[in-house]
Amino acid sequence: MITPLSNQEINFMRLLTRCENYVPVREKNEWRLEAYVKNIEERLVELKKMNTCQPSQDTLTKYDRRVEFLRGIVEAEKLPSVSEKAMANQLLAPGSLAIPSKKIHQQTKAQYLREMREELLGKNEDSQTGSDGVRLRNINSNVPHDDFDAVMQYHNSMQEKVAQDMMSLVQNLKQNSLLAGHIIKKDTEVLQKSTSMADDRYSQLKTESDKLETYAKRSSKQIWLDIWYNCFLIDRFSEKAISMM
Repeated sequence: MITPLSNQEINFMRLLTRCENYVPVREKNEWRLEAYVKNIEERLVELKKMNTCQPSQDTLTKYDRRVEFLRGIVEAEKLPSVSEKAMANQLLAPGSLAIPSKKIHQQTKAQYLREMREELLGKNEDSQTGSDGVRLRNINSNVPHDDFDAVMQYHNSMQEKVAQDMMSLVQNLKQNSLLAGHIIKKDTEVLQKSTSMADDRYSQLKTESDKLETYAKRSSKQIWLDIWYNCFLIDRFSEKAISMM
């Protein structure tokens, strides 16, 4: 059964979509983005407190990830340099997030790389102009290119570090899974052993019960024979007593 959407959730989804669409077209150091994200966070808290028509836990988890991603974008904007912003944005890789978050991540990544390139090219142009305004000959034209390569190398090294951390996390998860599987296997063996012992005891109890039932039947036959024999004796004694009278 599909739970109907409340007006509160509909308004939240509209604001969330509007905020996600606003990220790529915003100006630098735009203060309204942080205000939007703060408002969305407050609305998400209200959604979690709803008693009726509350979204499912999976839906709330998806909302959480999208809002946390937007909060990460806002915090990255506060960093002083473009390279730091680019690195912070890289750490916000959305992974299994919704398509809007992945699209925002790609757009902001391209934006920061473009800003780094413009910054390096701007420094190069300034260095080629003397204090008297006369344009100087570029002695080392490879400097901006080398600087940009250094930034990209640092960027790639951080990506490799993140990848290594992810691999370490995967290995830890694998080890924990193997350990959990070993524990489950041991528990299963103990359970099977207990079940086998219970089956054996049940078989023993059934055997003893059958013996008791057989003994009860024999005892019942013997009692009826004794009763019949006693009745026969009483009858015989009664006939003799009557004949003697």
